[in-house]
Amino acid sequence: MLKEELACCEQIGFDSINQALLEFAKKDIFKDEILKYAVFTENEIESVKNDLSQAEIETMKRRADMVSIAKELINEFTVIEFENDADFSDLSHIPIAYTTDEILEFPINVFVDLEKMKLVKRYNNNSEFDSGVYFGESKDKMYMILGNLEFDELVSVPDYVREEIGKDDALDMTNNSSRSL
Repeated sequence: MLKEELACCEQIGFDSINQALLEFAKKDIFKDEILKYAVFTENEIESVKNDLSQAEIETMKRRADMVSIAKELINEFTVIEFENDADFSDLSHIPIAYTTDEILEFPINVFVDLEKMKLVKRYNNNSEFDSGVYFGESKDKMYMILGNLEFDELVSVPDYVREEIGKDDALDMTNNSSRSL
């Protein structure tokens, strides 16, 4: 979300969104959010070493390291499963599995959100039914989740989700038929 707000950074004199984020962090504007969600290169981190505390620099390095490891694990899965590299163009939505439920025929999308550090299952293209697994700042938990990805497990649908989606679909059909009278 923060990156979307800063999309016009190049128009106001910054070479990149990351450069603008670094300048904001140095000026203590959105610093906590920037350190929590943004990913910087080693050179970018080096460029602010005199403006931020050692603890803040370490936080930035830890986050960059976590994202790098996560990317490796995700890419390993997509290459093995689909014979293609993963798409890392949007770190908040890295697709890793897609299929259609065989019973109710709704779409199942699975993606990794590296900004919020979680694995998300989205059923029926509706965030109301999202099921997320947070792995946060724990490398062990991240390895446990992203290092053991299995397609069939990723796209499995719990019965309660099918029931809820079935109820919603039935309600939609009832509402649509009452409007047509």
